[in-house]
Amino acid sequence: MRPLTTWSAGSAQGEIRTLTAQQRMSGLVVGLLPIGLFIFLSLVAPTFISALFDPKVLLLGLPAGVVLLGFGGFMMFLGFLAIRRIVDIEV
Repeated sequence: MRPLTTWSAGSAQGEIRTLTAQQRMSGLVVGLLPIGLFIFLSLVAPTFISALFDPKVLLLGLPAGVVLLGFGGFMMFLGFLAIRRIVDIEV
């Protein structure tokens, strides 16, 4: 039997992965939730989503909704990278 005070790098890394599993799952859910909501709303209320692509309101030569969706996607990507960096613990 191994002493309780001695940890190998493999078992410590496995325990860290177990303890951070909830945070990794939270990051996945938070990242996929807006995409799922967009798909759900486009099926249930297509006129609500079509307002995002209205060419009457332009930003940078594109419909304002497209610019906002792009900015939101970029911010989600940065959040995904931040969560991944926080959860990635080196042993």
